[in-house]
Amino acid sequence: MNFNYNYAPTPAPWCGYTNSVSLPNIPHCWHHSYNPACFCGGWECCPEQYSQYYSHYSAPYPNTDAMKRRSENSNNVEEPAKKTFWAAGLLAAMEDPQCIVKQDDKIVIIQDKYPKAEFHYLVLPREDISSINKLNREHLPLLEHMEAVGQEIAKEHPNHKFQFGYHALASMIRLHLHVISDDFNSLSLKTKKHWNSFTTSFFISSQDLIEIIKRDGKAKEISRSHAKELMDTPLKCHKCKMMLSNMPKLKQHLLVHRLKEKHATEK
Repeated sequence: MNFNYNYAPTPAPWCGYTNSVSLPNIPHCWHHSYNPACFCGGWECCPEQYSQYYSHYSAPYPNTDAMKRRSENSNNVEEPAKKTFWAAGLLAAMEDPQCIVKQDDKIVIIQDKYPKAEFHYLVLPREDISSINKLNREHLPLLEHMEAVGQEIAKEHPNHKFQFGYHALASMIRLHLHVISDDFNSLSLKTKKHWNSFTTSFFISSQDLIEIIKRDGKAKEISRSHAKELMDTPLKCHKCKMMLSNMPKLKQHLLVHRLKEKHATEK
């Protein structure tokens, strides 16, 4: 398949607006671009048309069906929300069969409820460990097992590269290893904080954490002031290091990387 990367502005047939950014002949509802939900709010307002158009490219955004279900259920009476402290949500997910991908006597693997990429899994220990600052050398076999099962599940997606790591200052109760594809194609990736939590030193690789525990016998969470500095880091592409001024432009830029990589694998 040949892609024309010299973009000629194309009217989006379902909204009549014209795109003006450098993308490979992909129409967007440009008047929705200020919606921070993604690079173009058309994914929110026109999911069927986007799904049809992107089917030619194997739909790099996989959550269209979920968006349709959300839209279809919007007129239904909502059930009362369970009174669960949000930071303890992972504990509830570990007990929910619909969330569990794999499990054994040491760990549970779930899909992130708000994935920041096409594939985003969380590996959680059954042992009650709240965060990385509770780890010591006795936990090394567990950490190595968590990475091993993460590597196994990543192998189920051979056309994607993955990152394996922990947030330096976690917001959720229960230690968890992120197993995340490096495309970062997701409607749930909305803010600079989301981006920088996976592309700066705020994200500690699994191997680095294991080495820290081996060397020092423990790991420390970073200070909140340092975390804020990392979250305020200017947006930069993790592949080519190009600086981008805002999230919509970053997501447009990432899509071009994804299409080029897909094209390269099809040669």
